[in-house]
Amino acid sequence: RGLISYLFAMLANITRSKCSPLWRPSATIRTIANARRKVVDTLDASSQVDPRGGGEAARAINEKVRTGEPPREFAGLVHSLYGMHEYPGYLEARFAPPPEHEDRLRRLRDSLDEKRAEVDEALKNVEARRQLLQSYKPRHATDILLKEPREIVDEALATALRSGGPLPEELVTEESPGVFSFQLLDSTLCHLLVQESSAFLDWSREQQAAGAPGSEFLQTGICVVDHLGKAGEHVLNSIFELIMQPLSARLFAETGGASLDYRYGYIIGYGNEAERSKDRSIVRQGFISHIDDSEVTLNVCLRNPKQFTGGRLMLQHLRGSSKEGQLEKTMELKLGRAVMHRGVHMHEVEGVTSGQRQVLIMWTRSSEFRAATCPCVRQVAASGAGIFAKDNMFSPAKN
Repeated sequence: RGLISYLFAMLANITRSKCSPLWRPSATIRTIANARRKVVDTLDASSQVDPRGGGEAARAINEKVRTGEPPREFAGLVHSLYGMHEYPGYLEARFAPPPEHEDRLRRLRDSLDEKRAEVDEALKNVEARRQLLQSYKPRHATDILLKEPREIVDEALATALRSGGPLPEELVTEESPGVFSFQLLDSTLCHLLVQESSAFLDWSREQQAAGAPGSEFLQTGICVVDHLGKAGEHVLNSIFELIMQPLSARLFAETGGASLDYRYGYIIGYGNEAERSKDRSIVRQGFISHIDDSEVTLNVCLRNPKQFTGGRLMLQHLRGSSKEGQLEKTMELKLGRAVMHRGVHMHEVEGVTSGQRQVLIMWTRSSEFRAATCPCVRQVAASGAGIFAKDNMFSPAKN
């Protein structure tokens, strides 16, 4: 079950183009390799269509092109993998009608070869990027690494979580059902992270301009915190181990919070057109309503709210619930204070009208939870509608 869930998610992420007839490869291996090299940072364009950062440009971020046509190749792969997993001898028995059996098997093999080629290409790209990242020298690594993990996060909250007792209300506030806030980082560390992320993005653009091997696979609009080397890892691990894991186990145990084993953190900047034109680390004005590819999301404000206007976090209920998309609560961000919610909790970022708003976002996941949860079901779990809901991965709305 875990393998099939993983493959479903992988195939959903790497199926990009309009699909041709069942089992016919949608592109040659050479085309796939070339496309992988053409890394376009759509974050830079995402806020030029809609003042909140919405519109078609924003939808393009990490998403396939939607055609409204059934994803025949992807659907065929998923059904085949399910049959292989569920029924012994499936490929030799009822996989296809006898006159087409061998031909269909060859087409299945070709489609899997394409996916394998994409994975092989990704392995090479990630290795090239990893080697390049080893040459980056963080400017504030010493200041960050000298801090003990308990100095990275709010010590009172970490101590309360470690004790296992009830959490004092003054440490964790429930802002809305399933949405919690708490003080996490001090102002000094917030300032260091903003400075370091800006320096890293400048370095990334310099590497791309110089044509350094692996540089085309660096983000130039957002700062992936792990790319900051040991300093970045230290910050993320401290937050994840001392706060996210124990707190999520208390608040979101039934939806993967009790078994979190993955974390991905990045820093992103918001500002109006003037700010974006003078500072390339400011890539959005706002962002459309969306969910996250996470079990639990953490959102930490790294700027004093007096330094920007707008940019409020707009909560909009759980995906799949009867109130999905309706405004639930609007939150003003506070320096160093975190907001935590399920990844399937709909949310939007109001457009920033002046100044710069920078935030640290952390997505966390559970392999155990995902092994038992189809991606379709995960997105509509709040409603209990199952795989026949509008968010079925094979529905026209998703393709």
